[in-house]
Amino acid sequence: MKPLILAGLSLLFAASANYCADPVDRSELRGKVLCGYQGWFRCPGDGSNLGWFHWSRDSQSLTPRTVSFEMWPDLSEFAPGELFAAPGFSYGNGVGASLPSSVPSGNGCAPF
Repeated sequence: MKPLILAGLSLLFAASANYCADPVDRSELRGKVLCGYQGWFRCPGDGSNLGWFHWSRDSQSLTPRTVSFEMWPDLSEFAPGELFAAPGFSYGNGVGASLPSSVPSGNGCAPF
């Protein structure tokens, strides 16, 4: 039984050693996905004193005319203490909307 198991494992390792993924073509962007994170969003009350920095074109006001982002972020992984109320905005279910800051309330340390 042991020789049969060893032979099977040898075949498995030999097959995996011959498999080689195509190398990445770094000369172009075609066929690639680019992702990024902008980690300097601020909210009033987050300890930075910068207001709606990067969320709005007016750091003192967040309105449909001043927002500077195209899509509301998915906040499902944020704890309630990491979110700041966005006055005047609500989700489809009527619940008031919130936005995160990269500076948590009061202590000036980035949460991520």
